Amino acid sequence: QHTLEADVLQAANVEMGRYLFDVELEGIRLAVEKLDWVENVSVRRLWPHSLLITITERTPYALWHPNTTIYADNLQVFDAKAMPIAHISAQNFIHLPRLSGTRPDGYMLNFIEKIGALPDISEKIIRFDYIEGRRFDVYLKSGEHILLPEKTPYQHLLWLSTHPNGQAILTMHPTRIDLRFSDKVILRKRMPTPRLKPRHVFSVSKNVQTSSLLGSKKDVL
Repeated sequence: QHTLEADVLQAANVEMGRYLFDVELEGIRLAVEKLDWVENVSVRRLWPHSLLITITERTPYALWHPNTTIYADNLQVFDAKAMPIAHISAQNFIHLPRLSGTRPDGYMLNFIEKIGALPDISEKIIRFDYIEGRRFDVYLKSGEHILLPEKTPYQHLLWLSTHPNGQAILTMHPTRIDLRFSDKVILRKRMPTPRLKPRHVFSVSKNVQTSSLLGSKKDVL
């Protein structure tokens, strides 16, 4: 799809008319594998005078920027193995999940893959921030900022998207939903009310069972 036949032939660098038995298959495989889009290469002799080179291309999986302020022209494309794909424009993959902060790794991308099984919330996400050693930040298209614990982010996001209490919180549209604690949820309201200052923090009790996907979870007071 992205790798041209001419690029493969140039990388393979096999002389026409060369005796097939003298062709070094491993050298060809390693050379072709260096092409930007190539993930795996298979090279076989087809007697009496042909070579079969089969490639598997990498799949763009996420966009990344080292800073928390993300602009499309500064994004880098990563594959599902957390490896960057060089010399391509992120503009062609603007639909992919956006990451910022710590460079993507397998742990981060595995979290994103799990979220894909939660369509009710995955379709609302515009960006992820991974602050290594601290937390995951998730930003929704509607403006909510969700803070998740680094070790068990999926379990907490699962509760938010599937448990009645979590769904009720989403309907409130707070500016911030802090799920990092095992016994409470902290909310920050979007707009001030006559009795509350703009930065008032609401505390919602919960009972998080991080050893299970749902557990009894949070009970709203």
